[in-house]
Amino acid sequence: MAHDTHGHAPLGGDMDDPDPGAVAYIGVVGSLVTIALIFAVAAMYHAVDNAEFERKVLNTTNSELAALQNQQRASLAAPARWVDQQRGVAQIDIGRATELTIRDLNAKKAAEPPPATANVPR
Repeated sequence: MAHDTHGHAPLGGDMDDPDPGAVAYIGVVGSLVTIALIFAVAAMYHAVDNAEFERKVLNTTNSELAALQNQQRASLAAPARWVDQQRGVAQIDIGRATELTIRDLNAKKAAEPPPATANVPR
């Protein structure tokens, strides 16, 4: 017997070493595919993460903030009322308060004498 098979049937086909070019090609292509899959999965994860952040954080209304804003709007739209009549403190509309402040400033400016011009020799 030329080949000793130790009780096993002989293997068919070529028993030479594998082709190094084919192994290198499969290794390079497999590595590139793996890298591409990693980037694709990372991109999908970030897209889903951003969508969830927008849905859960950016597109929700804080109920406490909304209640405070509604209370402030109602206070601004309320009719004029005394807060402390003895001290002369009233709550009025912001537009009306602006008009009264401008009127008072203009009256004060008109009542003041014009600034004296100094005779400075030239």
